Amino acid sequence: MSDIHILSEKLNNREIQLLDLLRQYPLRIDQGIWILSEPPKNLVEYATNNVYTINLKALSTLEEKGLTEKQNNEIHLNHLGQKVAEYLQKVASHLQEKHNKQSTRQELSNAKLAKSNEMLELYKQGLSYREIGNQYQITRERVRQLLDFNPAFHEYLIEKKQAKAQAQKEQEEKKRQQQLAKSIIALYPEPVAELWDYEKNAALSPEEVGAGSTLLSPWFKCPIDGHSWQKRPNDITTSWNRGASGCPKCARRKKKPESHLLNTD
Repeated sequence: MSDIHILSEKLNNREIQLLDLLRQYPLRIDQGIWILSEPPKNLVEYATNNVYTINLKALSTLEEKGLTEKQNNEIHLNHLGQKVAEYLQKVASHLQEKHNKQSTRQELSNAKLAKSNEMLELYKQGLSYREIGNQYQITRERVRQLLDFNPAFHEYLIEKKQAKAQAQKEQEEKKRQQQLAKSIIALYPEPVAELWDYEKNAALSPEEVGAGSTLLSPWFKCPIDGHSWQKRPNDITTSWNRGASGCPKCARRKKKPESHLLNTD
């Protein structure tokens, strides 16, 4: 780190401002602080005494640091002061250039984002990358890049995915409710509660079995003698509609008695 850099680091903003001013014009202290330009201008004209005092203190500090020299009432930069002022001017120019580049990049980024937002609206309307590209006379790949650059595009994709998942979930729930409404337990709650064999049906729930199903043969259990049997829902509900339990053993016990021939002797 150079001595000039170290010295410049010890200067405050007011001292740096005065050093830059002295790089261009000498100053004269005579009932005010005058910038010896053409014509001379009062540095602190209409300023308060406090501001005047601050500037005098800053000029005194520059002199103490060995950056200025007095010639009568005039203050000039000496050789070291000129070096420091030039160094600070280069630093300021570099910072300004960096700021300008950042501003330019920001402007370009803003313009790019604005175009991307326009494309996003078209994409939301259902246009493909190719169709959007045709409107802007660019390739579909460039459209993809511009949309990918936009955080709002990724937020939209997440929202769209979540909305699709929610719609699918609602559709599945609607389907489940429709199936449940046609299930054997929804249409025949009392017989199912009495006869459904939960042990032998294991993971099969009566909510999953349609009352008119002919593909499954769930187990049913007689509450009278504990007899279990399998029956298709379509068949057993026919028995229930007739007022019978559907138990084959109970059905045999209720057979009509055999008729006897009358004795004609």
